Amino acid sequence: MAIKSQTAALPGVAALDPTKHVKYTLGMVLGVQDFEQEHTYLAARDEWLARDTVGYGTVSGLDVVVELDGDDPRVKVTSGSAITPCGRPVCVTPDQCATLNDWLQRHDAEVRSRLAGLASTASLASTVSAPLAGSTSASLSQPAIATAYVVLCARDCLTDDLPVPGEPCRTEDSLTAPSRVTDDFRLELRLDAPPHVEERMIREVVTWLRLVPAVDGPGSDPADLVEALRSAAVSALEGLSEDPGTAVDPILLPAPTGGLTLGAGRMRDYLRAAFELWVTEIRPLTHAGACTQGCHCRPSVPSVAWSPCGCGSSPTGGAPESCGCDELLLAAVHLPVVEGADGHLVVQETGAEVDVTARPWVLHTRFLQEWLLGLDGGGLSFPGSPLEGLPGEKGDKGDQGDQGEKGDKGDKGDGGDEGLKGDKGDRGEQGLKGDKGDKGDKGDPGTQGRQGIPGIPGPPGTQFVVAAFHYDFEAAALVWEVGDVDPTFQFTVADGHLWFTFRDFRSDRRYAFKGVTGTRFGDQMHSLEMVSGDDGRLRKELERGLGRSLDEGLVVRALGSDGFAPRFWLEISDYTDVQL
Repeated sequence: MAIKSQTAALPGVAALDPTKHVKYTLGMVLGVQDFEQEHTYLAARDEWLARDTVGYGTVSGLDVVVELDGDDPRVKVTSGSAITPCGRPVCVTPDQCATLNDWLQRHDAEVRSRLAGLASTASLASTVSAPLAGSTSASLSQPAIATAYVVLCARDCLTDDLPVPGEPCRTEDSLTAPSRVTDDFRLELRLDAPPHVEERMIREVVTWLRLVPAVDGPGSDPADLVEALRSAAVSALEGLSEDPGTAVDPILLPAPTGGLTLGAGRMRDYLRAAFELWVTEIRPLTHAGACTQGCHCRPSVPSVAWSPCGCGSSPTGGAPESCGCDELLLAAVHLPVVEGADGHLVVQETGAEVDVTARPWVLHTRFLQEWLLGLDGGGLSFPGSPLEGLPGEKGDKGDQGDQGEKGDKGDKGDGGDEGLKGDKGDRGEQGLKGDKGDKGDKGDPGTQGRQGIPGIPGPPGTQFVVAAFHYDFEAAALVWEVGDVDPTFQFTVADGHLWFTFRDFRSDRRYAFKGVTGTRFGDQMHSLEMVSGDDGRLRKELERGLGRSLDEGLVVRALGSDGFAPRFWLEISDYTDVQL
């Protein structure tokens, strides 16, 4: 729960202090404030650990979408969990919804004023009519974009009233008091985003480190990196105003100087120095006073009621306490608004956009562990910059350079290949007839002659295989089949039995079967059997489950020592007309 300083009810009793816990002594009389002090210490310690060691942001769920509820646009936040900037864990359940037009009606004048301020710039000058500035009756000539921020915070809910002692003649509402405090949450739509200085500074520092180039040489001294980063961080934070209205001004670190480089061989030293500077100097500047609950608190006004989707409930009684300073941004919703028939601003049914780029979130340790183990070298190699990003797109081809100077004469090359064969000379005179020579060698075979005319096709051969299939007992279905196999009945009265037929099946034919069962790795041997028609009691049970005679089909049984086989393959051949 949030820590609030309170004045002691009894003289001499100190106010609640999150750094103190009660020291019990025998005989000491403990009062309400003693129990509150003990809870204050334990709660503050948990929040301090979460805030300073884990950070703040969305932990799980809390997706933000804009959807239509009939004709009314509404923003929906799914269930999930988060840690607030002050370290409080928050659990949202079930899904929460808020109607955007109801919120616009409550903030019509303020939204118009914001749009008028934007209209003073060139970006929206054409969307807002002339009398808008300072007027609650101004109109929009075309849709303008109003931004609402979805903000989450933790709150306490007092429950379980019990009777309490008191003075006589008390009013009825003082007869009981809450006995329990339930963790609760609050969702708000705001026109201003939470400052989140630490979150924005984290992103800027990481971006700044990415911009420092890495080189193969020695690089700059780590002390130079520290000094440059320190100077950039101080320069960025000096421009922030302490006025809550300007707390969301941009945080921009000046780019690293051109001469700063990181030597690849000293990357560990650079990262250690940069991380130490962040922990010891820069981070304390982003949330000064957080250990005493000084989280730049500023008041806020309740703006919209949230409820479980579809229940149509609304808060009763007075307006609940707003989020205050300990608030967490979930999304910025950009709404296209126009003026409705009744003169109020309304949200168009389409065109709303949810922007989560500025939303803080926290990855749990196990995810980070697996991510680091998946990097090259177990996350210990540092190519390029210390936080090198993905390669960019290939740039455009540059202009052709000037022609270079003529180079020196090269060395003499190796000898060339042998030249081509010369032309054939003139034919000489015919010589005298010589003696008869020896018989020459046998010549090469001649060219193969043309193929003859095909003969008359012979009679077709005998077809033996009439059906085959693969059956899966676990899925109770055929995997594949040939021959129109019908495995309609898988018996439950006897596991491992399957009754089936196939195309042209006749009980008076002579069939032969070949089959094999499928087992899992390490299973004992299974067997595949055909069940004959005279199995007595089992036959009757199977026919009763089948509703017909087994003579109208075939029964196969796939069994093993540990039960029926999960699957089998079977081939059926017909040998009725085969003559040997």
